[in-house]
Amino acid sequence: MQSTTRMCLSFFIQLSLPAVLLFLGLTQAAGDEPPQGPRYPSDLALGPGQKYLFTANSGSHSISMVRISSGEVLHELHLGSAARPSQITSFLHNGAQRVATSDRDAGKVYILSITGSAHPRLELLRTLPAPGGPEGLQYAQGSRALVVACSRANRVLMFNPDTENPLASIETVEGPRRILSLEESSPGQVAVTGRDSVGLLDLTKKIQIGEAAPAKGRALNLQGLVFSRGNILLSHQVQPTEVAVDPQMIVWGLILANRVTSIPVSTIPVRDYNKEKDGDAPEKKYIYGVGYQGGDPLHRIVPLDQRQRANGDPGKPALVSRPGSAGDLLLLPSGGTNRLVFIDTDEAYLPGTEPLSRQEALPSIKVGDRPVAVACAANGRRAYVLCSLEDSIWEIDLATRKTQRTIRLGPSPKPTETHLGAKIFFNSKRSNGGWYSCNSCHPEGGTRGHNFDTHADGDGLAKKAPDLHGSIQTPPWAWNGKFKTLQEQVSASLHSTMAVNRKAAPKDVARVIAFLGSLLPRPTTRTLESLGGDPEKGAALFQKAACATCHKPPLYTVPALKDVGVFDEYDGYRDYNPPSLLGAGSRSRFLHDGRATSLRSIFTLHDKENRHGKAHSLTRDELSDLVAFLRTL
Repeated sequence: MQSTTRMCLSFFIQLSLPAVLLFLGLTQAAGDEPPQGPRYPSDLALGPGQKYLFTANSGSHSISMVRISSGEVLHELHLGSAARPSQITSFLHNGAQRVATSDRDAGKVYILSITGSAHPRLELLRTLPAPGGPEGLQYAQGSRALVVACSRANRVLMFNPDTENPLASIETVEGPRRILSLEESSPGQVAVTGRDSVGLLDLTKKIQIGEAAPAKGRALNLQGLVFSRGNILLSHQVQPTEVAVDPQMIVWGLILANRVTSIPVSTIPVRDYNKEKDGDAPEKKYIYGVGYQGGDPLHRIVPLDQRQRANGDPGKPALVSRPGSAGDLLLLPSGGTNRLVFIDTDEAYLPGTEPLSRQEALPSIKVGDRPVAVACAANGRRAYVLCSLEDSIWEIDLATRKTQRTIRLGPSPKPTETHLGAKIFFNSKRSNGGWYSCNSCHPEGGTRGHNFDTHADGDGLAKKAPDLHGSIQTPPWAWNGKFKTLQEQVSASLHSTMAVNRKAAPKDVARVIAFLGSLLPRPTTRTLESLGGDPEKGAALFQKAACATCHKPPLYTVPALKDVGVFDEYDGYRDYNPPSLLGAGSRSRFLHDGRATSLRSIFTLHDKENRHGKAHSLTRDELSDLVAFLRTL
């Protein structure tokens, strides 16, 4: 259904940080040749022995291994020019130290070992197939299994790191991205973040047993999970669903808020999986952060914002355990403001209290450009902050809360126009009140399929943030086709969408366009949805069903508005800008308002007027073939 959400946020063309470096032409094969451009690290892991740090470098197709004592980069293993490592973890498996990293675009998980004592190096052991966009991953000691969240397939896969075939495939919440083991209190259980909720999984039963939504509004950008004293601590943003668009309300944080929500595991509603097997599943129920009826415990909320000063785009946090204290210390990177925020977990706010009641700012320190992840030493003395846009790790003394040193993963990224455009994209200070960045609507340059309202498109109604990788060649822009040039689109986004009083500087517009122009469609993988169809037959059916009328190869779109029978009573439109189908296999929501949750449902549930080509004339098997073909684009 069309969301009634009202939000003044970016209608930017969708970006993928892992794809940013495609413009650099990095084509080296797997090996040890150093990259010629920025690494753009996306995740950080601390080794079990606390001797090494590991980073997943999406821009340079590599994994870096850093000796903590000296700050030396011991080895950088290149996985090949097609690799885009995203998330990373380190663990002990059968007594051997292992490193695992996910490749969302290629649908793979790489298992690495550490060889040599005098001169330690990384070595690729094996590659595990993980179709469906693998992202978050964590080793479950009790199950001796590597658990991988596949965001495009809505599944979690379990692997024995020594073999390629998965042990199990578990259906989860929509868009699983991050994994957290709960074994220290609940053996066999893990939590996984989804599009706007947290799922609770039982690895022994191999089923999702519960689900909780961290906000009464729409939670988005669920970035990080840590476990503290029976509670899941989740960093995220909140998009209220009943707020009219007004720039002043953005300043006050009523359009978008940044927060940490504490979810007691004991309060997550557990479903009776035995009843589900019998076809009598209970109605899905959520526990919200505010205002839940029925007497269930409410979540504790720690707001990250104060009046006219926000901590935009909270990232992947880390926890410092403090035995004997009332709470632990949460370390949270604010990717939009370049700060590391310190939060005492015993600091509670009354459920339902407006987060902006906070007048004082949370303690924080400045770190490097776009901090995305934190790791902490077991003794609680040091924290390591990964700063993506400057290829560095900042070491923080937690006693003094001062920077001890900066570890460089390589030469500082050159200030190219593309790099400067990326800096604009992730900078929340460029919005009114600093409440959000372009990344807030397009997390990590991608899309979660949420609906946002923008001032830029001019109609005051919410539409799905589309994935437009490669769309620099596909005018017009915006769902209503309002913008005929990319300069118009970007200028409106930097001015009207970000609700600032000043017009965008021409140099900033040019830099963002350079950034957009560097992006190519994401490589497509065969997801679990498409395994039953025949793509070759689907290619012929694409022509038979007249799909090419609106989605003409090679860009699979046309520069015109089309009526395909998806009239929307909220915006009054019949004609929409047909999106490019390139990269369709990487998306989870479709049509202008995200009403379709799968490619098949576009034709089976949302084509009541039989105007979406001639797909209504296809048989069930033919439709499966067509979907399989679309997944290959």
